[in-house]
Amino acid sequence: VQITNLENNSILRADTSYLFNEMNHSISYGNTLLSMPLNEDTLYLTADTLLQQKKTEGNLLEAYPKANFKSINMVGFCDSLSYSEKEENLFLNKTPVIWLDEFQLTSDSIRILLQKDLIKMAFLNNNSFITSEVDSNSFNQISGENMIAYFDENKLSNIKVLGNGESIYYVEDEKKSEAVGVNKIICSNMNIIIKRRQIENINFYKEPDAILYPINKTNLNDLLLKGFTWRNKSHIENIIQGKMDKYHLF
Repeated sequence: VQITNLENNSILRADTSYLFNEMNHSISYGNTLLSMPLNEDTLYLTADTLLQQKKTEGNLLEAYPKANFKSINMVGFCDSLSYSEKEENLFLNKTPVIWLDEFQLTSDSIRILLQKDLIKMAFLNNNSFITSEVDSNSFNQISGENMIAYFDENKLSNIKVLGNGESIYYVEDEKKSEAVGVNKIICSNMNIIIKRRQIENINFYKEPDAILYPINKTNLNDLLLKGFTWRNKSHIENIIQGKMDKYHLF
């Protein structure tokens, strides 16, 4: 089954789709794949069930369970997802994870605010965590109660940590391009500046409690913040790619 929405040029593919209310309501199952144009990008979404409703107050999309999605700049997974077209709000519920460039973002729930098909902000609500891989055994980490991520042309530009902020990040010798120390910092609120896909600077709103550990005198197992987890991004990418291959989308 293939259904094209002429209003927004999205295309829904599935093994089975049921249409109701003069095609204003659909439920789709089996090998679902929804492609949604986003500016100069396309968001691909798959889940066990996709539900679309056309309403006077704005179209609504729901995906559940096992919602996986991918675009050029973003890969993600959550148990259930909903998207309000009028408000341009994307809600990710129950253990969501998003990868943006080098960064993995997790929290109890995530709300992504779009503006004219561009990602503007992401709100990480409760038990927020951001991590990036230094090598297979080492990770830069930032945790906090809540976070707000800001974007410029769909690229992550800075992240505000609001409450219970902690960070661990590795200090490199620029000449040798290798880690020489590890900063462990506790500060309730902080702002992380991102440039060229990496943390460029961290601004602290109050006097931080900071310790610099020499890399050769540090047990790496002690440098994992509470709540740390490293997920398999390639698994999500393979799920989407498998659906794209099935429908001969390259």
